[in-house]
Amino acid sequence: MNFRPGLLQSSCSPLNADAAAAPMAAPALLQNPASGQLSLRLPQKEVYELAIFSPAGRLVWLRQTPGGGEYSFPLPRLSSGFYYLKIKYGKKLYTKKLIIAR
Repeated sequence: MNFRPGLLQSSCSPLNADAAAAPMAAPALLQNPASGQLSLRLPQKEVYELAIFSPAGRLVWLRQTPGGGEYSFPLPRLSSGFYYLKIKYGKKLYTKKLIIAR
């Protein structure tokens, strides 16, 4: 029989699973379809690279921004339609489908 009475009187506090390193939330596109502004929520990181590509894969817009908050950027004069937003930081890459409605 294994009896360990010292465990019941231990001063160790239990590990809180919620306080453990939670995975960082992914970047979020806040307004889709967009018309004149690109609105994003970026988790805390150093620098993000944001790029918009046409359906044919042509780069039409590029910007770098610090992370950690909500941002709005004026969009270039692009025609209405589907585009791809690439969000890159470090070795991570996210691609979101962006709809522009003018």
